[in-house]
Amino acid sequence: MEFKVFVYGTLKKGGWNHSFMDGSRCIGNGSLGKDYSLFVDSLPKVVHAPSQDGVDGELYEVNLETLKKLDRLEGHPLFYKRELVEIFLEDGSTEEAYMYIYQGGVANGAIKTRSYNVQGG
Repeated sequence: MEFKVFVYGTLKKGGWNHSFMDGSRCIGNGSLGKDYSLFVDSLPKVVHAPSQDGVDGELYEVNLETLKKLDRLEGHPLFYKRELVEIFLEDGSTEEAYMYIYQGGVANGAIKTRSYNVQGG
């Protein structure tokens, strides 16, 4: 069984946790709607909060074993909670996919941004 997962931070290509995606198929680049915001302090964190631009990331197709590994990595459901969201792909189509949403508060000084830069990560 395959599952679609949207990643926006350290799991993206070039990110230090991208090895968890090994063997998974990258469907393409996409974004979340304006009901979500990305904040970056020590880690990238998407939360339920309105934004001007949404959040950019990558959409993958993963197997059950990888999904379970991602759940452990993200501390699902206490630290980041896996939820179904709508992803807008570059070609104009939409897909429903899982995404990990941060369950804590956002620290003062966290930077609100549309995309997490994984370079050097």
